[in-house]
Amino acid sequence: MLAFLSGWLHKPTAQIRALYHVPWAVRNPTDFVPIATVTSVQWDAVQQRALQQENNGLDVVPGGWRRVYPQRTLAATLLGYVNAADGHGATGLEQWADGYLTGRDGARLAIVTAPDSQYTIATIKERAVQNGATIRLTLDATLQAAAEKALAGKVGAVVALRPSNGAVLAMASAPGYDPNGFVTGLTPAQYHALVASPHAPLISHATMGQYPPGSIFKIVAMGAALEQGGYTATTRIAGPPVWYAPGSNLAMHDWNPAGHGVISLHEALVQSCDTCFYQLGLHLDQVNHDLLPDYARGWGFGASTGLVGVNEAAGVIPDPHWTLTTLGRPWVPGNAVNMAIGQGYVEVTPLQVAQMLAALGDNGVMHRPYVVQRITTANGAVLHTFPPIVTRRLPVSSAHRMDILQAMLGVTTEAQGTAADTFAGFHWPVAGKTGTAQTDSGGPHAWFAALAPADHPRIALVVLVEHGGEGARVAAPIARRLLQTFFTQDHDLAGTAPPGGPTVLPVP
Repeated sequence: MLAFLSGWLHKPTAQIRALYHVPWAVRNPTDFVPIATVTSVQWDAVQQRALQQENNGLDVVPGGWRRVYPQRTLAATLLGYVNAADGHGATGLEQWADGYLTGRDGARLAIVTAPDSQYTIATIKERAVQNGATIRLTLDATLQAAAEKALAGKVGAVVALRPSNGAVLAMASAPGYDPNGFVTGLTPAQYHALVASPHAPLISHATMGQYPPGSIFKIVAMGAALEQGGYTATTRIAGPPVWYAPGSNLAMHDWNPAGHGVISLHEALVQSCDTCFYQLGLHLDQVNHDLLPDYARGWGFGASTGLVGVNEAAGVIPDPHWTLTTLGRPWVPGNAVNMAIGQGYVEVTPLQVAQMLAALGDNGVMHRPYVVQRITTANGAVLHTFPPIVTRRLPVSSAHRMDILQAMLGVTTEAQGTAADTFAGFHWPVAGKTGTAQTDSGGPHAWFAALAPADHPRIALVVLVEHGGEGARVAAPIARRLLQTFFTQDHDLAGTAPPGGPTVLPVP
């Protein structure tokens, strides 16, 4: 019996023996001692061999329905969980898809010879059993697992989208939780620990977390300057260590105490020069107070993405109307100055950033992110499919989009690029942007946004670590590891680097 159980359950015999060789079981040898809970699929695979072990002491007790999550914490905040009481979905995709997943009991209404009799005189009505449907997701399980491993011990999120259609390749949130606990039943203390945790493990930080984007937002500000501010990629801007707005004595500091000198707009994004973008934000505000806020909304910020089956936060894009109605204050130039570097009242979700990146990587075409690919019946018939949906085009010309991508490539390849050290020697060209977002309390949030390969993007990746520190030191190395995992998998994306080495776009 031990040999059979060990092979079936993939556990050492000593471990199994220890489960039933306990004092109370020794004293009561006929009592049932639980060893493991198995799924119906596991049982069906060995049913005949298992029954042969009955004389050796094996007993199998049918336990009715029970949702089992064999991957435990993997994608838990996305998948959600079912209620222990009724088996219906309580959160996440489990809740959204409950009507498809639950199925329907069979039933028979009949006239019988006597109560509890099995002898039927006539059957009046029958309804066949309807098994639950199967839902196919777009997730790359290997990348999802790697993302969650990379976030272990941290608070944050990873989102990866396929630029060509918006498919969600990974959506990780940390810390996570094991949904099996909700099925078997949590103790009051365990439940309170989950609900009361300041790190909110039950909430998806990828879709519900709202954060200042920091320098990630400079991508949007650069686009606005190119499209509506009269700038070009070669426009020269002074990047002093400290900048004062005209008529103001408020010192606005750059992250680099030495400053950057007079550099081009291209170099300003590559080096993430704050003082250059302060001036850019002020200039755009002088053109029109609503220019930068409206442009940001054109890039998908300030509204949910429409991801089906998942709860989302809309984020915040402040403008003159918002500051007046929400804060009771008039809009001032400083609002636009801070907004240009992704600070002030700007808040975004990691999913929104990934959506923006994906559109940059697909010729400016923005797709609605989707994670449910198709729903099929138990016999394999297709009930629903979820094709890609185009929601908008980025408000940026093809030439200016290439200017932005060239500067993002410089972030990882040029000597002064903020992520050049992290991506030195990487086998695929990466268009990226670091972000270090200041917060009201605690350390800054660490961001990194990436499109890879830069010349024909196959993945849009966003890494956020709450209060993690500098994006270049914390988030960028995680992004590199995840991109390495993605491109070295055995699928059609593995060969994106040509035999002679990666194709690198020319840098001005």
